[in-house]
Amino acid sequence: MKPHSFSKTIADVHGVSAAIVLKYLAYKTRKSTNIRDNKQWYFDTLTELEKKFPYLGRSTIDDALRELGEKSLVEIGNFNKHAYDRTRWYHVPEQYWEAAEDHKISFHASDAEAHGVTAAVIMFNLEYWLKKKLKAGSETHAISPEKLAEHLPLKASTIRTTLAKLVGVGALIKVPDKKSEYAFPPSRMRVLRMKALLS
Repeated sequence: MKPHSFSKTIADVHGVSAAIVLKYLAYKTRKSTNIRDNKQWYFDTLTELEKKFPYLGRSTIDDALRELGEKSLVEIGNFNKHAYDRTRWYHVPEQYWEAAEDHKISFHASDAEAHGVTAAVIMFNLEYWLKKKLKAGSETHAISPEKLAEHLPLKASTIRTTLAKLVGVGALIKVPDKKSEYAFPPSRMRVLRMKALLS
């Protein structure tokens, strides 16, 4: 399954959830053939958006939409034929299309659903570096929360806490006797080895 992603530029200002939702709506607006008021609109229900982002949850998506609307990154309208239809229509102004893709940060939706978006972003980063390390014969990768925080819209303290939680639930393995070396459990490492060989 294709990784989900969001713009670091947007997340730094508006938060990760808003950045995830904006990226999706910007993409859908750009592709839309629904023209109202000389603008491209994409329509969807909150229930359908929740299915697309099950790791965010309905209220988080709704809050992100409200914030994006208040800050004029998204226009929210209603062009439904029936008054009872609660489907919302969304228009992302063209000047935000590229910003929504800027400095993309990726993660696996399945990891986000199991452990949260922050954890999924850290896991994706570790996966990326482990694939490179595996080609060089190393099975672990050192993570410095301070250095990682320079590249992600996360604080070093948040990264440190999240790493500890991931180790606690067995999603990551901390290498004994090494300060900050991590790996995935054996089953995921096997998959990574195969990916490293194929790439």
